[in-house]
Formats: sequence, C-alpha cells, structure tokens
Amino acid sequence: SDTAPVSEQHEEETITLKKILSESRAWQLIISYGIMQFVINAMIAFMAVRYISLSTEADQPNLWVAKALVWLAVGAIAGIPMSFILGVIDDKLGSIKASLILNILFFFAVIPLAIMPVGGNVGLMICWAFGVACMTGGVPTMHPCITSYVYGRKLYQSANKWIMTIQAIPFAFSIIFMAAFNDAGHLTWAYYILMVMLVVSFITILTMWKIPDANAADRDYGKKKTA
Repeated sequence: SDTAPVSEQHEEETITLKKILSESRAWQLIISYGIMQFVINAMIAFMAVRYISLSTEADQPNLWVAKALVWLAVGAIAGIPMSFILGVIDDKLGSIKASLILNILFFFAVIPLAIMPVGGNVGLMICWAFGVACMTGGVPTMHPCITSYVYGRKLYQSANKWIMTIQAIPFAFSIIFMAAFNDAGHLTWAYYILMVMLVVSFITILTMWKIPDANAADRDYGKKKTA
C-alpha cells in the first residue's frame, strides 16, 4: 500500500534532525550500531583479499576458493536461523542485553581473520563462519529492534531515517580503511583495530542500560489481550 493503515495514520510522530543531534540516546545508537555496520562492511569487503594473501602453493587456485568459500556459504545460510535466534533473545531479554550478546558474537568473525595462519586452519574457519552468521543475521534484526526500543513505534520511522543516514557516513569509509592497511602491508593491524572499535561499541551499549523500553506500554497491553 502507498498509504499507512487507517489505524496508524494518526499515531506516527516525527522528530527533527536537530533534535536527533542533541540527544545522547541517538548518539548512543549511532555509535554502537554504526561501528557494527562499519565492521561488517570492512570484513566482507576484504574476506577474499585476506584469504588469498594467506595462500600456499598447495591451495589451488588460492585459499579463498579452495577452502574458505565453502565455510562462507555455511555462514551465510546459518545467518537465517541466527537472525531468528537473536530475535528470540531480544524478545526474552530485551534489546540492550541482546545487543551486547550480538556485539560479543562479532568477535567470532574478526578474531579468526586476525590470527589465521598461512594455509588456513579449519577450526578458525568454522569459528569465522559462525561469526559471519551472527553478523549478517544479527544486525538487520537487532538494529530496528533497538531503535524501536529507544524511540518507540511512533517515532521509529522518523528517528531511524536520521540515525541510519548519519551511520552511513563513516560506513562509506570502511573499505578505504581496510584498503589503506592492505596497501601498507599491515592488514592484520586492521582486524585488531576493528576489535578495539567493537569494544567501544560494547561500552556504548552498556551506557544505554538504564534507557527505558519505549514500547513497554504496548507490550503490557499485548500481554493483557492474550491473557
């Protein structure tokens, strides 16, 4: 439909960019999930480059094609159930706790690529595939969940458009970031920096611990209706 349902037409509220920029809760969302989006793009863009650089003569045509691609496929498929699992965690524990768990799961993708030996390691590749599943399945699920948690369903659309627009600015430089380290011959350093960024994201999410659930009234109403 090109128009909102009748029941929603008079409920959606708007928030200005100026208001977003002045609110700490907006910046907490921008920084925490902006970093996770930055990490996803950086990781995906240089997965092949990383594995190819670790190839040996036995890896034909290279480590990426010979071994890593099959685990990437496993991780991509596993992203579907991981999206569901993180959604359940969000429903049971709340968006803040679920976001903290998602942030920790990112390390399963980053650490293996930081310490992957020449020629690869199957155990690390399996760990990496699990991390890929968590990243790709988790962020698309949790980003709208936590934005709705913080701003509520009425302000969600208006707040989300500004938040994601601002997040897109550093996101656009994620590939340049990786390329700079790769060109300098220090791609491993980039992965350690990504881990430091994830720690910053984790701490930022922790600062949101006391933010109340903006949808609490709706949840209570839903429970009463189903009781």
